[in-house]
Amino acid sequence: MKSIFRGSSETLSGLLSVVRLNERPISILYSLRVRSIVHSWIFAYDRELGPYSPGSILLLKMAEQAQEHGITKIDLGKGPSVTS
Repeated sequence: MKSIFRGSSETLSGLLSVVRLNERPISILYSLRVRSIVHSWIFAYDRELGPYSPGSILLLKMAEQAQEHGITKIDLGKGPSVTS
């Protein structure tokens, strides 16, 4: 995982997305990125804030900013995906 994150190439890289509340990380997603496609891999969130859906907030922010970072598809695994 460290080598993917540190040793990015044109075809494969790691992507770390974090949502913070007053500098406190409340939702974190480590993804694999292959060109313009992001595949979510390891996800964590602050359980204390679970009722506020910090994971959904993170995915929404990713989708909002995807195009400006060259991302055309966010693959959430089995089921639907978000495409810009």
